[in-house]
Amino acid sequence: MTYNEEGKFDAAYTYGLERIEVEALDETRPESQDPLYYLYDGLGSVTFMVKPDGNKRDHYRYDEFGKPAPGNSKLSEDGRNVLHNTFGYTGEIWDQESELLYLRARYYEPETGRFLSRDNYWGNLQNPLSRHLYAYVENNSVNYVDPTGNTRLFINGREITSGFSVLGGHSIADPQLLASNFNLNAVQQRDIFGLLTNKWDIYRNVQYKKEYVSALGQISIRQFANDWGISLSYSKFENIIYLGTQLHVTAEQLKQLGWHNVNEDMVWDLNKTLEKYDITTTDRIRHFISQCMQETNNGLWLTEEDFGDETYFDRQPYGRKYRGAGYIHLTWEYNYEAFANYMQDQRILTEGADYVAQNYAWEVAGYWWKNNNMNALIDSGASVRQVTKKVNGGYGGIENREYYYSLCCDIIG
Repeated sequence: MTYNEEGKFDAAYTYGLERIEVEALDETRPESQDPLYYLYDGLGSVTFMVKPDGNKRDHYRYDEFGKPAPGNSKLSEDGRNVLHNTFGYTGEIWDQESELLYLRARYYEPETGRFLSRDNYWGNLQNPLSRHLYAYVENNSVNYVDPTGNTRLFINGREITSGFSVLGGHSIADPQLLASNFNLNAVQQRDIFGLLTNKWDIYRNVQYKKEYVSALGQISIRQFANDWGISLSYSKFENIIYLGTQLHVTAEQLKQLGWHNVNEDMVWDLNKTLEKYDITTTDRIRHFISQCMQETNNGLWLTEEDFGDETYFDRQPYGRKYRGAGYIHLTWEYNYEAFANYMQDQRILTEGADYVAQNYAWEVAGYWWKNNNMNALIDSGASVRQVTKKVNGGYGGIENREYYYSLCCDIIG
């Protein structure tokens, strides 16, 4: 509902997956009573207002950065109390008088492709375009929108598939509140809801209150992170904003190292593990990653393999169930029992290696690393050979491990 200058209702909006129609409520002008329906382009910009009979009443076109094209219908009809449309480029509110787009945190001027006030986030050194504090969506308005004035969203068709992933943030707010504040359509809600409810829970024990988020009005994730002292990092390669952890190792770096099966969840779980077990200095990370590379053939084998020898595990004292599992292999029943107690998940013990590989591949590697005081060893200046002795019990694959470590030194800086 919207109000006129006298405080009376003058229009009602209907929403479904998106804004569907607007209907005037001025009883003195019956010609304005019929609803108008919104049509959108791929960026979510309003392109037509259509009458109930299917005829187009208003049409709108924009340049690449949202400046209305000549010949457009007006977004407000001379201030008269008739049915009018105030929504334009990317579906946001257009102020006809100032020729500015209201993006909540800031006003945006399509004429120049710049915000009127600077961003409160100073950007990422790895992504120079993010350092421009006034630029709209890093000057890439074909592929991105910014409904909050804070964070760009990646557009693929009309789905938001990456670029605004509040991973690990399912404690931030009621998903319906988030969807409402960002005016998300059903597909966008599905993607965001999945991220809010299914990703990792490193901050689950922190009491994020819905009331706080509600008080923000339109959510600024960066402001929220700053206020709560939560780290926030951005991966240009993945177009993902990571909330709740520093991004120590990116998907791009893992792929450069030759890792298999690199995906969003895998990278997220890795960085969660690095944070949780304080594997956060450059050399700790390099040693950890290089040892995991050798232990799993660059992430290909998350459980110990028999390589076609069907009786191999019958000959091993720990058997098939408690064979090696994880990026650094957990082996033997007593180790599984200790890990199950640590994680408070007895399925680790009852189901064994396959369950650990599927659910705790990075976690168990960090757990082993901590229990064996590997950070202290590395901080003392240990060589790859010394680290390998602790991980392997000997020097198996030492040449590969030294090579992987040198590769990590080149890529992880």
